[in-house]
Amino acid sequence: MDALAAAGHGPGDADFDAVAAQKLDNTSLYRMLCGNVMHSATAVEVLHNLTPVWVPEAVNDALASIEVPTGDARSLTGIGASGLFVFSKSPVRARESLPGGQTMPEVDVDGVLWWTKTAGHGSASSALAEGVPRRLMLAPLTRSRDLQWLRGDGWRTSTLTEVTCFDVTTVRGVDVQEALWPCVELLARIGTALQHKSLRRVGESIATLDAA
Repeated sequence: MDALAAAGHGPGDADFDAVAAQKLDNTSLYRMLCGNVMHSATAVEVLHNLTPVWVPEAVNDALASIEVPTGDARSLTGIGASGLFVFSKSPVRARESLPGGQTMPEVDVDGVLWWTKTAGHGSASSALAEGVPRRLMLAPLTRSRDLQWLRGDGWRTSTLTEVTCFDVTTVRGVDVQEALWPCVELLARIGTALQHKSLRRVGESIATLDAA
């Protein structure tokens, strides 16, 4: 950009604007990759202390009848401070949008890892303040192999691969990418059902009330 500016090019010139746009994309990608490194370290820390919770297909049918207003993430408080749901059958699909407008493949969501973020950094916290909105990090997971080339060797031996990771605050009017909202809505439905006791925890799984 300095060379173009020295040659008298500036905003509004096609070559200058193209270089400026590429520099912005590169900066956004760098920040995303740095965030992914920090996120991965925290995810490993969280997983060491978690036991997966199995969600059978029958629960998907029960969840489908629960309404969650678009943008309302308050019911996420019902799923707890951290956890890992694994679904016997994928209830929703999701995809990630990258800087520069690139879109990743849409894949089934076969599990979701989440934890509560502490103020000021991304590490996990188990502390819950009553009535205070929480910031959750959500990481939808998929059985699809379509994303392994991007996620690297760390996921190669895993049955599940991370789709993406993103912050959600447990408030009404939360701002989430449209392609990722179904994942938030799914967890909000589970949180609502657990709070209203229309679903129950049985050991390390979730069950409907009429399940044996």
